Amino acid sequence: MPIAFVAARSQPPFFMDGVAGLKGWQWLFILEGLPTALFGLLFLAVMPDRSHDARWLDPDERDQLQSAIEQGKRALAASQGATLVSNRTSRRRASGCLHEGSIAGLAARA
Repeated sequence: MPIAFVAARSQPPFFMDGVAGLKGWQWLFILEGLPTALFGLLFLAVMPDRSHDARWLDPDERDQLQSAIEQGKRALAASQGATLVSNRTSRRRASGCLHEGSIAGLAARA
C-alpha cells in the first residue's frame, strides 16, 4: 500500500506545516518520493551495464543472452531499410491527407 494512502488515512502530515517553510501536503510528496528516488539511485549503482557483467547469471545464461542480443541487433539492422521506406510512404500519405483536408476545409468556408 503506498505511503500516501496510509498517511491520508491517519492524517496527512499537517503537523509538519511550517517545518522548513513547507506545508503538510508538500511534505507528503517529499516523504513519498524520497524512497523512490533513493531506490532508483541504488538500482543504478548496483545493476551492471552489460549482460556479461551480471554475476547472478550462469555462464550459459550469459552466452544465451548475449547471442539473443546480437541476433536482435542483426534483425534490426536488416529491417531498418524497409522501415525507413515505409515511414517515408506513411509520411507522404499523412501529409497528403492533411493537405487535402485543409484544402477541403478552405473550400467549404469560401
